[in-house]
Amino acid sequence: MASKYHGQYLDLERTGIVAYRLDLPSSVAIQSVFHVSQLKKHIGNKVVESSPPQFPKAPTLQPQVVLNCRMVERSNKVATQVLIHWKNQSPSDATWEFVEEFNFRFPQFSHEDKVESKKRELSRV
Repeated sequence: MASKYHGQYLDLERTGIVAYRLDLPSSVAIQSVFHVSQLKKHIGNKVVESSPPQFPKAPTLQPQVVLNCRMVERSNKVATQVLIHWKNQSPSDATWEFVEEFNFRFPQFSHEDKVESKKRELSRV
């Protein structure tokens, strides 16, 4: 049976009324903010050797090309979406992404020419 508590980690900061960010090893693929109900104060000077569970890191998708562009309604406003073909994925697995969110996640990826040409095309209709 796996232990409920793992290691002794320093709390880096209090992030809310009942949450703390812990100084976890970079090899651990879990979020570092925990509710106080999930933490236990270390008492004494005995060092417990225990490593946190290891989870495989999810593959990171990278955009390959913009296949299409469309305008949609979002929160009573017009928003632009791009259809992204992801590297190492089938074109049938392409997904519609909001441009603002996509730009934030992939600032180095250039797609403005496709978006602008599609906006001009849509405005003529």
